Amino acid sequence: MKHLLYRPYRRDIPEMGYIKTEKLPLRRKIGNVHGAAGGELIMLGYSELSRRSLRPQSGTVVHLFSIMTNIFDALFERNLRLGASLDWEVLFHEPALQQYWSYFEAFLALYGRKDAVLAQFEQYVQAGYVQHVANLKRGLNLSYEEVLRQVAYDSADYIRVMMDLIVLFNAYPLEPQIQTRYYSLGMLIKHADDLADLEYDMANRAPNPMLALLPSFPDEAERVYDSVRAGKKRDKRWWLAGAPQAFGTYMGRMARYRAGLNSQYLGELCDLLELTIVLGIGGERVFPPVHAD
Repeated sequence: MKHLLYRPYRRDIPEMGYIKTEKLPLRRKIGNVHGAAGGELIMLGYSELSRRSLRPQSGTVVHLFSIMTNIFDALFERNLRLGASLDWEVLFHEPALQQYWSYFEAFLALYGRKDAVLAQFEQYVQAGYVQHVANLKRGLNLSYEEVLRQVAYDSADYIRVMMDLIVLFNAYPLEPQIQTRYYSLGMLIKHADDLADLEYDMANRAPNPMLALLPSFPDEAERVYDSVRAGKKRDKRWWLAGAPQAFGTYMGRMARYRAGLNSQYLGELCDLLELTIVLGIGGERVFPPVHAD
């Protein structure tokens, strides 16, 4: 019956002729949609805000930049775990990262945008990487305000810079009002992700806005810590029952970041982020394999 409903124009092929795909849980499907749609919505948001069209090849900039970021994160996490060097130059010249960096440079050179794009990226690195590493080593000892500054470099500036690179690749000027909106989007994304990363961040003493906020609500904090130790899923229902004040404060701050976006497409991305919170999706940190030797 499904075959006739979905493929009425292919009655010559029996239903069993189709390869059945693996059935995924709803939570996993939504997580996959969020990951796949994010880059597209970010670029559509720019076109909406600036009223400029982007080159189709802009997606390749996003793709290569995302791959390099994932590889760098894997190298960083590995060296942090092993007590090895976190120096930018050491990590940057790892062969796994250099392979994709060479692809990135060659791609930008094809369009005559290599110098402009890479200069902006270098400025981002120099702006706060050393302080970023110092804050990570302090981990859970950071105040909420310090964690926000850490989040700003780790994610908010990352999203803004990724969009800056796309804009420069298209030979458009950088506009402060649009940069500010992507900074806010980055803060919102990081807050959503870190709500799902409590187990990892507690285990690794990593800065996390919710963990920094919880001491202001001692009774609720203990319930959150107990849930983390027990490995419980924390969806919106759990938060409203177990830590309503902390959750309300946290979501209120996310709402303030969202309020300044003024974009239908970026708003749709925010809806996907909120859905991951409602369903308790996330918490799996998946990096490309990087060998310690």
